Amino acid sequence: MLFPLAASSQSKASAKPAIRLSPDTACNGMAIDHKSSVIRQVGNTAWKHAITNTTQYPRLILRSADNKQQLELIQHYGNPDYNVSEFKLSYVDSKDTSTRYIKTNFTSFESGKKIKLGMTVAQVQQIWGSNGQLLRSNSKSIVQYRIKSGSYLQRHSKTLYYATYTFQNDKLISFSYGFDYE
Repeated sequence: MLFPLAASSQSKASAKPAIRLSPDTACNGMAIDHKSSVIRQVGNTAWKHAITNTTQYPRLILRSADNKQQLELIQHYGNPDYNVSEFKLSYVDSKDTSTRYIKTNFTSFESGKKIKLGMTVAQVQQIWGSNGQLLRSNSKSIVQYRIKSGSYLQRHSKTLYYATYTFQNDKLISFSYGFDYE
């Protein structure tokens, strides 16, 4: 069970103004809602490997060259192939025997904001700012950021952008970001 940290004792009068967040919109040269950037990185026949017969959104799974990290390109219903709405990065579970992935030449995966697996909470907060919601439980922490307005959302006709980072013993073990499905 995760618990939110107690609210700051700082009064509203002395509270710092909210910082306008800028979304993280790319991963290894692929951009959210930008079909050609995905095709440029994975080729125009890769989507035939997409996993579509699950209760989750259709997704294309890419693995790092050493098979230790994976990147899921998540497509929301109604989007054309290669038009990615979310990215999810994680370490590959050693018990995973799935063959539904594409092995890449990438040595690791990194977001457009230069966030990658293994970073600390402090490093992620230095990039995003400390105004995300932080939840902690024993050795696990989750930091969440939400953007509910702005030109980026308007340009893509979306109402919510999210970024969620999961840490184990202060090391980033998985994260996902993109548009929330509406």
